Amino acid sequence: MQGNQFTLLRIQTNQLTISPHISTLTRSAIAGSIQALRLPETLTVEAIAGCITAHPPIVHPDGDAFAAYRNLRSVELARLLPTGSYLDVIVGNVTPGPEIDAMAAMDAFQTAVVFSLDLHACPGVMLSLWQSLNKDLRSAISPNFRTKSALAAALNFNRRELSPTRVKVTSSYNR
Repeated sequence: MQGNQFTLLRIQTNQLTISPHISTLTRSAIAGSIQALRLPETLTVEAIAGCITAHPPIVHPDGDAFAAYRNLRSVELARLLPTGSYLDVIVGNVTPGPEIDAMAAMDAFQTAVVFSLDLHACPGVMLSLWQSLNKDLRSAISPNFRTKSALAAALNFNRRELSPTRVKVTSSYNR
């Protein structure tokens, strides 16, 4: 991908759309995979903004707007921000067209394969990370994360699945 140039730009949420070249199937699959969209009140505005900052949408110009074609989860999360909020986007130099749907699907698929939690380990991992945070940090992410029972309810876990047994994580950092 030689020759790709990217520019960081700060825009208002009302300037952000999803590229019209992305299919309904791809959009639905991505939006359906975001836990926060099922319970929008789960995360604080600051937590949502932090997630978007860590994974800014990659966009192409589309008139006065910017149409996202990668990091679409961040676009869906941006809809939970107050009207008029600002966010950073990365402007790419792609030519809009039908291949953008394949790029969006590939990006979402790769992200899911690389970063998704194992379904069996997920409750234990979430509990371990939750226990690593103090009460103030838990509340900064969501008022629903103050207690273990509230965490289980917000994430749609059975409270009994949230075992205090820590999950063994294998990583190259441990070697």
